[in-house]
Amino acid sequence: MKKFLLLSAILLVVLSYFVSAQCETLDTQTEDVLIDSDCDIYPDIDDNCPNTANPDQEDSDGNGIGDACESRVQTSHPPVPVLINEPVDEPVPVLISMPITSNTLDIQYITINDLQKGGLGELYTIKVTNTLGYSVPVSIKVSDIYEWGTYSIKPSSLLTLGSGKSAKFHIYVKADFTAPSGEQKFHATVVADGKERELELYANIIGEGKGTSKSRDYGTTLETVLIFIVVLLLVIGLAGGYDRLKKR
Repeated sequence: MKKFLLLSAILLVVLSYFVSAQCETLDTQTEDVLIDSDCDIYPDIDDNCPNTANPDQEDSDGNGIGDACESRVQTSHPPVPVLINEPVDEPVPVLISMPITSNTLDIQYITINDLQKGGLGELYTIKVTNTLGYSVPVSIKVSDIYEWGTYSIKPSSLLTLGSGKSAKFHIYVKADFTAPSGEQKFHATVVADGKERELELYANIIGEGKGTSKSRDYGTTLETVLIFIVVLLLVIGLAGGYDRLKKR
């Protein structure tokens, strides 16, 4: 019985390790690793508060930012300054206006993230709200990043916003294994109706990396379930064998 209890304890330790890895899941359509920073089952790309667990996704005012984040979100003009040289526990969205004719586009974005060298990367979300009174194509382009990292934009780098509508551009940024440590600056440029607004973004590059996305595929739900089944069968088999030996 003592051996059975010991094996059960080992099983719990193994399961807790792999459950912790479920904060990164695999998109079955694109084979991309989707990051879930707060482990609330919503990948950052779909989460209205990606750094604070909010599985209910409550958004009382319908502004696209979850209630769990509202207490630290600044929504007034002029732009809210972010001290990029100070420690940042959680990214704070900044709100600015992009003048076009007599109206504006409202742009809300994350300015800084910690990036692990060679890691899975982090998400920079840029939310654009169309207050122009007519539909307008809006695009995002990224620059000054290829010397130390790579990026991808989801769902697309070009979206058409109807009057009064909002959309989120999600920029996944990854730091190379050889990226220099410390703060690196890059730019995202919002283009709409012939106008451009350049945003300064920052990456605080740390550590030596945890491996590429391909080496972390074991964190997917399916593989975790399979590992659970194998370990469970092993424990049952060992416990049964121990009982038979004890009866002899």
